Amino acid sequence: MRAHSRLLIICLVLIALAASSALGGQPSGPMRVGGPGSGVAGPPPGGAPSQAAAAPRGPEARREAEPLRVAIMPAQPSRLGEELVGAWMVSSGNPAVVSSCQGLPALEEGMKAGRFDVVLGACPGSTKQLMERGLVIPESNTILYYYRLAMFLPPADPLGIMSAQDLDRPGLRVGLCTSHASGPLVEKLKAKAAASGPSLDALLDRLEAGQLDAVVGMDSLGRLRPELVTIRLPRSVAGDDAAVAGHGFAVRGTKRLADAEALLEFCNKSNQARDVKLARAIMTSDGSRAEGYQTGAGVRMMPAYLSVAKQVAEDYAKGAKNCLDLGCGPGQLTVEVAKATGLEVTGLDYEPEAIDLAQQYTKEQGMVSKMHWVAADVHALPFADNSFDVIMSRGSIFFWRDQALALREIMRVLKPGGWAFLGGGGGRFLSQEEAQRAGPPRSESAARTHNFPHALDNIPALMARAGIADYRHITEGGSWIEFRKPAAPAKAG
Repeated sequence: MRAHSRLLIICLVLIALAASSALGGQPSGPMRVGGPGSGVAGPPPGGAPSQAAAAPRGPEARREAEPLRVAIMPAQPSRLGEELVGAWMVSSGNPAVVSSCQGLPALEEGMKAGRFDVVLGACPGSTKQLMERGLVIPESNTILYYYRLAMFLPPADPLGIMSAQDLDRPGLRVGLCTSHASGPLVEKLKAKAAASGPSLDALLDRLEAGQLDAVVGMDSLGRLRPELVTIRLPRSVAGDDAAVAGHGFAVRGTKRLADAEALLEFCNKSNQARDVKLARAIMTSDGSRAEGYQTGAGVRMMPAYLSVAKQVAEDYAKGAKNCLDLGCGPGQLTVEVAKATGLEVTGLDYEPEAIDLAQQYTKEQGMVSKMHWVAADVHALPFADNSFDVIMSRGSIFFWRDQALALREIMRVLKPGGWAFLGGGGGRFLSQEEAQRAGPPRSESAARTHNFPHALDNIPALMARAGIADYRHITEGGSWIEFRKPAAPAKAG
């Protein structure tokens, strides 16, 4: 189905939510989809529905009469559940109706009355209570996403707060959101927080008003504020409670168990659901899978890392002092860039546990004095304007939910005359034999076949959206974008 049809269906799901919310959580009526590619069911152009449309027969009649009834809990990130259901409707061709429940009592009432087939977005406490009361099917319990403990900071992070240790600075005004937050760091902050409470939105309002310097809370609660810097905290610092799961499950007694389980599996495993979560900066890891970074990929990819590091050293390092590596993962390439260039290098990654591993790797390589690390988002970089001489990224741009916004952020933090080198592949110094052993995707088409969500399909359009007119698309050794920030004009006199 075309992209505009997908958007239309998701918008219709949101309309259903608004209507059901107005009725106190009661479904306002099914939002239905016909078979794959058939579009949204409705009257034909020019007037009332035809007899066939008004009274479908056979399997279609059953489908029209029995949409999957989905309850959405208020704790889930705003509109995430509705977008997941909309994506499932498009993918499966099945109809669904979405209802917003304003709390656990309303959900329980609806479940007991048989109004719901499946629930999305329940917190661990609500999930436990519903299981104890026998209202859900325990075997269907599915983790959809994770809230992660994070620091929220003003745009560009003017105080340079990069880690939990920075919260110990004297005079720092820290706000603490207590909703779903626990663990050793939270307990420590309770005694010194300048403000605390269950509402993340209220604390973020104070942050944006300049009344607080930082806010600590679970990163998916409340409305998303993309202009703020978000630095997620690893379990090693915040404890095992630094990750809180959002659950989904089938309701006991549902007559649509197969469809309920299909929706849950879709929300948990499908690429479409992954892209929905990615677009909202929702974490899908609790940090316990950090060992997945240490499965030998670093050794297998090392020839590519050495090639890219050499290319950065030869093409961009002359006269530079520092470098930023975006999407650094566990740090192997970042460290090699520091070795090859002699620059002071900062690695940035979305996953806080990747930063933990990078710090450990740095110690093993004896490069601590040259390296800095931060778990932040490329769409809201925690750096002042004009901070870096070189910004590079290998393999990360394909996962940026808004590539044009990220490129504008990169241009902002580049120093005048600084270079950006972004893309994927093994670099021009990687031999064909080494490339075959490493197996990295080396072009836009390869990125698509490797199921990257945002391949570099139309670079001219991307650069136009980013407002960058002067750039070069390099296809030797991969697919790379190179651009330079204009040098500052010379001072008169």
